[in-house]
Amino acid sequence: MSPRDRLKLFQQVCSAVHYAHQRLVVHRDIKPGNILVTADGSAKLLDFGIATMLSTERALGTLSAAQLLTPDYASPEQIRGSRSPPRPMSIRWACCSIGWWRAAARTVSRRPLRMSWCGRFASAIRMRRRTVASQELRRVLAGDLDNIVLKALEKDPANRYPSVEQLSQDIQRFLEGRPVLARPHTWRYRGSKFVKRNKLAVAATALMVLMLIGGMAATLWQARIARAERARAEQQFFETRQLANSLLFEVHDAIKDLPGSTQARAFIVGSSLKYLDRISAASPGNAALELELAEGYKRLGDVQGRSGTSNLGEYASAESSYRKALALLGRISDRSFERRRSRLTAIIQLRLNKSDESARAIATLERLRDTGGGERQTISDLALGYSVMADSLAKRREFGAALIVRQKEWALQEQLLDMDPANTTAAQNFALSSKRLGGLYWAVDRKPEAMEAYQTALRLEEAWSAREPSNTDAKMAISFSHSDIGFLLSDQNQPREALEHYAITVRIREELAAVDPSNSRAKMSLVSAYWRTARASVNAHDTKTALDLLSKATRVLAQSKNPPPDSVQSLVDFANIYMVYGECYAALHRPAASHSWYERSKHALTELRAQGKLDANGVHLLQQVEKALGGVR
Repeated sequence: MSPRDRLKLFQQVCSAVHYAHQRLVVHRDIKPGNILVTADGSAKLLDFGIATMLSTERALGTLSAAQLLTPDYASPEQIRGSRSPPRPMSIRWACCSIGWWRAAARTVSRRPLRMSWCGRFASAIRMRRRTVASQELRRVLAGDLDNIVLKALEKDPANRYPSVEQLSQDIQRFLEGRPVLARPHTWRYRGSKFVKRNKLAVAATALMVLMLIGGMAATLWQARIARAERARAEQQFFETRQLANSLLFEVHDAIKDLPGSTQARAFIVGSSLKYLDRISAASPGNAALELELAEGYKRLGDVQGRSGTSNLGEYASAESSYRKALALLGRISDRSFERRRSRLTAIIQLRLNKSDESARAIATLERLRDTGGGERQTISDLALGYSVMADSLAKRREFGAALIVRQKEWALQEQLLDMDPANTTAAQNFALSSKRLGGLYWAVDRKPEAMEAYQTALRLEEAWSAREPSNTDAKMAISFSHSDIGFLLSDQNQPREALEHYAITVRIREELAAVDPSNSRAKMSLVSAYWRTARASVNAHDTKTALDLLSKATRVLAQSKNPPPDSVQSLVDFANIYMVYGECYAALHRPAASHSWYERSKHALTELRAQGKLDANGVHLLQQVEKALGGVR
């Protein structure tokens, strides 16, 4: 039987026990041998030979451990000979352990293992009929079912389910994909259950809620006409705004780390903003509302095309959304909101990543830091500013200056982590800063320090992923750390060791690209992983693998829609792929083919340079290609 069928059969047993308990009959010896299943799949509870009526006298009586019971299925208090009165209608220990767990008197004081672990300890634990051996079954048991059984097996009766009916109801909740009582009802847990039950319906639900918002907004307009209804109209206005904000911030944040959520996030944010726009038009000059609307456009820009996070690759649309946010912030004159306005303006200027705007943003953030009394948010914002400046300098290949700025950012991120070592965001940001610092150490030929920085980042990111196994950003971060370590090992002429790290990078990015086809970042990162791994394969004299990886990279780029194959980013990636093709055929001693591929790479880069679209890194790549062409014989 499948796990679901077993659970349904077990619920029949629960119903029989509940029926007896309702009539004050306590079985006292429930075990697998006393439960039979008919040919039509009906469970029968048998052998009420030592059953008793639950009465006041018996409830207050004492029972010794020597009385009738089956030790393997008796509760801890029965085995210990506890004199505390049994709880009327409570679940007996044996009822919850049928087919899954056998308690022995010698281990009754130990905390039971989780069901999902049983397959790993099959040699040490006797199981009835079979052991949990398959990964798939362990996956089903892990989580809710583990917690249901652990609650039923609590040593203290007060911590178990109050009745067999509640146990059965918790199993039913599991079968229906609803939150179970055996687990804490955190927002993340309830949110994940909701999304799993509804999946694509989340977007449809959001649309229905937004339609409700529209109706409420229309009612608000009508209500404002009558003076007598002004108070009610204002209340409806407030509720509509709160509901739109709930979608924009709470619902969006609840799903943003889930695999495959990029398109849904864009829908929720974009649709919510339409209604916030209407509310804003109905209340001109409302500084608080305009701040919320500006924050909404910033979030829309992030999901459209913010570098370093899951996005749709719509970079022009992202810049347009950021510009709308700045325009809204420029209209706010209320001095009581000045600090919030200045901070949000600086953050959006950093998102735009223009040198003049970034400089103004950093000046603003330094002023906020100096006047903020060391508050955490201003330190974090300034670290972000330094990070953007360091990225810009590195892109222009001004590595010495970039290293100085990056070290400032790294020191601030370390300070934030020291302030709150358990903060996941602080650990994540410190890991990213360490990784980028490692890249600059490599650029200035300080390779031992680069390797130390990369390994620090990888340790922090693996801990982050262990805490949040479904977080796609954590997995992507790990893939970049392995890629960086692989690159450094390749540079140190250790191709075999480098390939071990590159293989992990490719595997992670293939999984992320498959689970969320709308995620442009995952797709373009996969292209990079393919051609970098191909280069390491050439250095390891494995040209067959290299050619296969290059073919995959070319196919992914050619089929891309965001960004399209003729975008600057895609053309630079094509140039990298063509260059590695040239290296591969050079290793195969086929100079004509090698020369042809180098020429294709040079042509793509030369066209971009002629259009004024080639940055300093692209120019450096073109110089490498031209040097390679000169060496082909």
